Amino acid sequence: MRIGIRSGASLLAALAVVVVLLLLVTSGVRAASPLTWSAPTSPDAWTDGRTTPEVVAASSTPTPTLAVVATLPLAAQAKPVGVDTANHRVYVGLFNASDNANLAVIDGLSATTLGFTGTQRAQPNGIAVNSTDHKVYVTNRLDNSITVLNPANGSRQVVPVGNMPWGIAVNPLLNRAYVANFLGDSISIINGSSATVSKTIGNIPQASFVAVDAAHDRVYVTSNAGNMVVMDNDGGSRSDPRTGYESWGVAANPATGMVYIVNRAESRLYLYSHDTGLQQDSIALPASPRNVAVNPTTNHVFVTVVGSGNISLVMIDGATNTIAATLSLGTEDNNEGGQGIAVDPGLNRVYVTRYQAGSLVIVADPPASPSVTPTATATPSPTATGTPTPTQTPPLPTTPSVTATASPTRTATPTATVGLPTTTTTATPSPMPTGTIAVVMTTTVGTAAKGLVVDPVRHRLYTTMILENRVKVYDEESLAYITSFQGGTSQPNGIAVDEQTGTVFVSNRLAGNISAIDPTSGIYSTAPSGVFPWGIAVDSIRHRVYAANFGSDVDGYTVALLDGLDYRRLTSTVIGRHPALLAINPTNGRVYVTTYSADAGTYVLDSNGNVIDFLLTGSGSFGVAVNPTSGRVYVTNRAEQKLYLIAAGGNRTSVGLGGEGFAVAVNPT
Repeated sequence: MRIGIRSGASLLAALAVVVVLLLLVTSGVRAASPLTWSAPTSPDAWTDGRTTPEVVAASSTPTPTLAVVATLPLAAQAKPVGVDTANHRVYVGLFNASDNANLAVIDGLSATTLGFTGTQRAQPNGIAVNSTDHKVYVTNRLDNSITVLNPANGSRQVVPVGNMPWGIAVNPLLNRAYVANFLGDSISIINGSSATVSKTIGNIPQASFVAVDAAHDRVYVTSNAGNMVVMDNDGGSRSDPRTGYESWGVAANPATGMVYIVNRAESRLYLYSHDTGLQQDSIALPASPRNVAVNPTTNHVFVTVVGSGNISLVMIDGATNTIAATLSLGTEDNNEGGQGIAVDPGLNRVYVTRYQAGSLVIVADPPASPSVTPTATATPSPTATGTPTPTQTPPLPTTPSVTATASPTRTATPTATVGLPTTTTTATPSPMPTGTIAVVMTTTVGTAAKGLVVDPVRHRLYTTMILENRVKVYDEESLAYITSFQGGTSQPNGIAVDEQTGTVFVSNRLAGNISAIDPTSGIYSTAPSGVFPWGIAVDSIRHRVYAANFGSDVDGYTVALLDGLDYRRLTSTVIGRHPALLAINPTNGRVYVTTYSADAGTYVLDSNGNVIDFLLTGSGSFGVAVNPTSGRVYVTNRAEQKLYLIAAGGNRTSVGLGGEGFAVAVNPT
């Protein structure tokens, strides 16, 4: 029984899959988890501030620039904007248009307007989209209500809320929406399943805008009267840090735990840390800010500023907290303008509405500059982006739904290719002396390859492309590119394969689910997993799938167990903080799960998901692999820069690595 090979991926623009000849290791190469390098302050970042060996420091860093991709005229005052990051649909509220045509629907992939629909109420002021079920939530400023639109069937539900609803945000994992009632001095919490108000949180003077950080169980509400309200997803555990009079737009980065608040009166951006609960910094802006959005993929923060009748987009580097670029967008209304901004991390695009011009400006987010000294973090969280789907017709185009039930619906999706990477093949080298590693072959796969797995039965190699939201397929022997498929992926991270059925399983960090894909037909299903599923592993004998949910939900940090044949979620096991990667011993069905945060180690589960043991592998445990022949388990510890070796009898030894250990793999032959 073979499980295959997985490895990590760097942030370099041209990444490579490298097949190596290992002559030193007697127990060979067998990977256990989809290993990654990602942006700093994620589980893929360095924790001690040392220079990442994959990044070569250039003599000078190019100055990033912002470029307009397209400007779409919408023929009315465009105010709020929201993005469905799973299918790249963009929704723009047209403030003074008729209530049957006050919502523009735009295809973010092609940057074209698909059509118009309506909220059945006047003056749309805020928009949020649940990228799991694709429902669109719009605040109706003069009607004291929100409209919930379902693109799947075109239905609309109007839900009464507080006085003058303004901003709105959605937690797709809990299926909740949070509405800021400006004159009601309150927040309405909406149950997305029933489209009803489940709770109202009061005493928030002039509640303005809302941001949700699902990874850290936090909701942030700005109060125009001078502070920000911080609460958990149920409205409890409240604190009210001061952020100054006319605190307005707010955004949260789930990858770093940073929160960004614009202050109109002071022309500043305030930075608040979830980890410390304190203000970290503030940044002077060139004009009065209106709203803010974050791209967790690039760690770029975008602020709209309006002054002297003009609007500009300011980009801030989240790693250095400095202004990196500014783009003038033209004339703008000083009162209503600049409030509409949204980011699609999957496409790295920023959407800004121009109220006075009645248009939507689409701006490309430049790639993040490589950093040789990434910021350290104690308890990082993965991040998230979206997934392209076939173009549909307006109004409210139907999109393949992300399944949130126990028995997911299969969806057919065409197999498409994304370029044809060139394959460079070198001759097999002559036998090398013992103790050396030789590169056999290298092929370029593209930017930001993440998980990697080999199907040894069909001799296929699969790699997840986190920015393209695709899985690429290569021939195992020649590394020749075969095809790629989307398979419902949404920032695909980990990948595993059932060697008996050939089904490929992918963990989707943003959507909080698992894609089960038939690589031949492209037909796929999705099943719920948890918050930010990271690593994934398959028991091909028992047809069981295990996913480590790096983020915390209402039950805590969990490992999800799915049936590998019908893709139902069977159970969810609560373990230590920030479960990262997994490995399975197919001989006895045991599952090994590393936990990355402080006071962590490696949990051992039986095939039913029950915790049966705990291995002392220390804080910073990350990569894991198991040799089914010997029963020996290997765990990398990034903080200690060690590889732990745990024998079947429990004896534990360790080997210094001379650097942080990420991926580990075992060849039992």
